[in-house]
Amino acid sequence: MDEIITGMKALGIVKCGATHCTGEEQIKMFRDSFGEDYIELGAGNTIILN
Repeated sequence: MDEIITGMKALGIVKCGATHCTGEEQIKMFRDSFGEDYIELGAGNTIILN
């Protein structure tokens, strides 16, 4: 997961989110790494892109 997160940041990805299929530990890693730029995903959530 560390390599994936590092790779995502190297690609310039600034926001990310994950769903339950990712796993709780991995979601925590994304949340910790992306901080305020982590997006809670799941059924019923809405994401507005500007």
